[in-house]
Order: sequence, then C-alpha cells, then structure tokens
Amino acid sequence: MTKHTQNTYLMTPETPYKMGGRVGYDHQAFTSMHDQVSSFFGSEDSVVSSVADSLVPSVLDSLAPSVVDSLVLSVVDGLDFGQEFKLLPFVLTNKPLRPPPYEIRETFRRFVLYLEPSPNSWFYRSIEVFQNKVFDKYGPNQAQQYPPHCSLTGMMTIKRVRGPNAKWYFVDKLVSFLDRNIAELKDEMYSPALRGLYTGRRPSPSLVVGLALDAAYGELVRRMRARFHGKFTIEYRTMDRLNLAYNTLNPMPSPLLRQLHRLAEETIAVEELLEDQLEWDLVLHEVMIDSSTIAVKHQFAEMKRWRVVEKGTGWGPHNQLRMGARVFIHRLRNLTVKREKGEEENAQKIPKDNNISTVSTAPNC
Repeated sequence: MTKHTQNTYLMTPETPYKMGGRVGYDHQAFTSMHDQVSSFFGSEDSVVSSVADSLVPSVLDSLAPSVVDSLVLSVVDGLDFGQEFKLLPFVLTNKPLRPPPYEIRETFRRFVLYLEPSPNSWFYRSIEVFQNKVFDKYGPNQAQQYPPHCSLTGMMTIKRVRGPNAKWYFVDKLVSFLDRNIAELKDEMYSPALRGLYTGRRPSPSLVVGLALDAAYGELVRRMRARFHGKFTIEYRTMDRLNLAYNTLNPMPSPLLRQLHRLAEETIAVEELLEDQLEWDLVLHEVMIDSSTIAVKHQFAEMKRWRVVEKGTGWGPHNQLRMGARVFIHRLRNLTVKREKGEEENAQKIPKDNNISTVSTAPNC
C-alpha cells in the first residue's frame, strides 16, 4: 500500500498482499491506479497504456513489503514497552462464593412458625399429589418449595449472643415461650374453617385454599412480638391461606390459574377439613438452606411440633356450632351484667334515714 499525492490509496489485484495474515486482491483500487497513471502519461497513447499495465504491478510488488513494515513500525513506536505489568498470583481454591450453611449458622439462625395439617392425613398427601401433577404438566412454581402450611410468622432471624455458654440464649427462650403459651391457648385453637378454593392476588396471582383461623393463633403471635420486642423481628402474616401455586418471578396468567383450579378440585381431598376430622400442628422450623431453584424445596430442620387440634377428641367442633356457642355465651354474659346493674340501682333507691317512720297513722279530725 502506498499513498498518492491526491490522498488516494493504490493497491494491485495481481500481486498478493499480506495484512493480518490474509491474502487477497483489490480490483477497484488497481483500476483507479491504472486510470491515474494513464491520465498522467496520456490516456490516448496505447504504448503508454501498455507500459502502465506492466509497470504498476512491478512497482507495487517492490513497494508493498517496505510499506507494510513502515506501517507496523509506526504503530509499534507508539507503544510503551517500558511499563511493568504485575499479575496477581494464581491460587487454586475450593472456597465457594457464599459461606457454607454451618458458617452462617455460627452467626445467626432463622426460624418460621407454621400451622400445618398432619403429614399422615389424606388432605396433606393430596396436596403433595397435586404439586407433582402441576410440576409434570405445567412446570415448577414457588409453592412447591414449601410443605403444605399456613404461615403465622415471617422469617425470624436470631443473632448469636456473645459468650460461649449461652450463645443461642434467645433460641432456647423462644422454644420455652412457645411451650408455655401454646399450652395456655390450646383450648381456644380450633380447626381452621374452610373458606373455599380461590385465586388470590397477593403478593402475585396465586391459587390458595382459603382458611379462617381462630383469634387464639393471632394472640400467640401478639404475645411473641411483645415478649421478644427489641431482640429479633417477628412479622405478622395474614393467616388466611394455604398456598397451592404461585410465582412472584413470573406471575401466572389467568388461563393457567383456571386450569390449576380445575385440577385442584379433582385432586385435593377436603373431606377431612370439612368434617373437622383433620389434625393440625404448630411447627417451629429452622431454615437451614434456601433453595435458589424453583420447585426444589428449602431445607428445614424441625425444631419442635405441637399438636393443637386433635381428631375425634372434641377439639375443633363444627364452625356453626362453635359460633352458636360463642353467641350464647356472649348473650349470657350481657344478661348477667344487666342483672347486676339492676340490683345496684335498686339498692341506691332504698332510703337510709332511720328517723323516718314507715308506719302510717290516721290524721286527727
């Protein structure tokens, strides 16, 4: 390659040129060069034209190596080879980017409190069958990462206490607190009432089994928050559902939810729940490993399980009967209060002056 006085680059097609390891020809550049040489000597002179045809390739043949060398040297001259490069030593290590669970557990531990149907019940097993069918036919979703449950609390993170002898002091206190308060509230913890199978909208479109829990479950969480305030955070949950299918990363469309709804009606056995024959447990789980893969279950370690609703022992009477009993007790208490108030008012009307005679005498005529 050489530079012409008119700032045009001339290249020959007949002579191979090497640039970047490739060999090729430029017919357009050669034609332009031929025309310029012919115009310089006179395009009408056939002798000059033939001379140009033979001269141009030989000239470029001799110039090409020197031009390429000068071009490479001009680029290399601009580089600073006096600079020293220091590379960090290459060290092989098998240490993962995220600390392993046992190292995390030495700093803090995480817990959740669930209300779960008995794992031996048909209701529990039918939900697992439903999850397997959904996975096979429609793919994974986040509900498949948990056991069937109704959340009472969010994630409770308990940090380690300084000192070797009582580093998990508040973990022990939490378990003993639940032992005592569940025993106190158990008589008021009845079987959840079924509200139906429907599509929810929080935190994303989902298919849920609607439940209605007694106030005793909320009272337990309220006591927990009051006891451990300032020690670790305990978040309320709505306590009104058992999630069957949802995906916050990729929300489910309405047609898919309708198909899942029909599949759930065909698969899930709710007879035990309707007849109040389903046993329920309060379960304190420790979260060991969070699963980053949808449909792969989170790894929980069961800390303790409390049976709060028994089957066939009077626990969990029918919802209408229970509501009727509460209304009757409420009215009875109101009648008792009214009677006590009436007795107090009558006592205040009796005169207290002993000098007034209560014997009537006939007037003197």
